[in-house]
Amino acid sequence: MQSGILRAQSRGCLVNIKHVGFNTQEADRSGVCELMPEQAARELELKNLQQAFTGFGRSSKMEGVKAGETANRYAAEGARGTMTAYNRIGMVASSANYGVQYEILRNEWGFSGYSVTDFTGLNPVAAPKESILAGTTAFCGFGANDPYININNLEAIAADADLAKAIQDGMHCVLYAISNSYGMDLMNNIYTVSLNTWWRSLYTALITVSAILTAGAAVAYVIFTIKEKSKEEE
Repeated sequence: MQSGILRAQSRGCLVNIKHVGFNTQEADRSGVCELMPEQAARELELKNLQQAFTGFGRSSKMEGVKAGETANRYAAEGARGTMTAYNRIGMVASSANYGVQYEILRNEWGFSGYSVTDFTGLNPVAAPKESILAGTTAFCGFGANDPYININNLEAIAADADLAKAIQDGMHCVLYAISNSYGMDLMNNIYTVSLNTWWRSLYTALITVSAILTAGAAVAYVIFTIKEKSKEEE
């Protein structure tokens, strides 16, 4: 994982780790309560996730190199993005679990990037207020029907000092992540290289030939059908 992060961030990508955390099933996972003692959580899944953030984007061959001393500034830190999960951690939405998303991820592991929910939208299922207070910086998906976090409640949000501070801190994290990537250089130093493999060229050619033969067969069918009808009329 560290090596992959190193390669991606050395090229200016924003590496996003998902899911944080405990996404143990794909079917019927929305709202599932994942229950475990803290020791099991830390020694199993969290231990695996930790290397993405405290490995500082270095491969095992760079153990002697301290964070920040790599030649490329984009590879000097751990991953700068996360996506939370549909499931709950304990009884709390994963994006709103302060213990995992803030105390462990940000305070213990030093994560300072952006954190986006899974495809929940700005809806009560994602516990938007609690999620923002826990370090969530964006809500992925459609829909915005939360009764508290909405555009018609801006005065109340602004009057909530803790929430306003969390939103401000979240924006700092987003801007930090983007400014430390090639996202700031899109108009100057980024270009697209088109690559094509032999097998892709082959199946593209086969599709094209098949389409031409199918079209030709359809035209021939129409022509012969018309000729047959003309003969019958004569």
